[in-house]
Amino acid sequence: MKLEQFRLPDRFQTILRNKESRFVHAPYSGAYTFHFRSKDRSCYLKILPTGHREPLVQYRDKLVWLKGRLPVPEALEYEADSEYEYLLMSEITGRDATDELFRRNAEHTVSLLAKGLRAIHSVDIAHCPFDYSVNNRLRLIESRLSEGLVDRGAVEERFGDTLERLHERLQSDMTGLQETPVFCHGDYSVPNIVIDNNEISGFIDIADAGVSDPYRDFAAAHRSIIRNFGERFIPLFYETYGIDPDMRRLRLYDLIEHFAC
Repeated sequence: MKLEQFRLPDRFQTILRNKESRFVHAPYSGAYTFHFRSKDRSCYLKILPTGHREPLVQYRDKLVWLKGRLPVPEALEYEADSEYEYLLMSEITGRDATDELFRRNAEHTVSLLAKGLRAIHSVDIAHCPFDYSVNNRLRLIESRLSEGLVDRGAVEERFGDTLERLHERLQSDMTGLQETPVFCHGDYSVPNIVIDNNEISGFIDIADAGVSDPYRDFAAAHRSIIRNFGERFIPLFYETYGIDPDMRRLRLYDLIEHFAC
């Protein structure tokens, strides 16, 4: 993907002039992402087709709301036209937690991930406008099913049943589900945590962040830790966070996210 394929707004062209750029492969975000580097400041540009379920204007609003609450990128510029949205963000100093340096010290890194998630869940949710409660998720799932957007093959392979039966189970288990509302990252996976000087320096890819049950983040973290470090580090994660996990609830939120994303 080349930046020249896009007609950037004039303000963006002015800001990004004389900066080196490279395309960043981010297959799950839906956005085209570019990294810009210069002597004075490095930044990221996200370009997203209009009409996406999580528009960049909402992403910008989340970054603005989280400023001073969590270490997240700063929203520098936003603009939209008839085809695309454009969001320019600052770069957080450090490397993401999948870096080989952190893999070699997996015990410390997994402990950091648990502490980072506790910090996210400690954000005061008073007046938070981003609602990912179970009722909203259920409405989203029904909409995605009606539009044929749920990946049948991936869901059936992961959960070992037909999409129809899994949907029935989901409706039954989600109806009347009592949640413990906290602020959630929404995709708390290892690549979305940035580390510098052996401490978390920031959180990225917060497009799905908002108020939900903590098990929404536990489900994402659980999968990602196994994928990146191995299942043997799962007990350490929950012990450091300070919870004895409810595995049935964990599986439910894993299923919810596979239907909703």
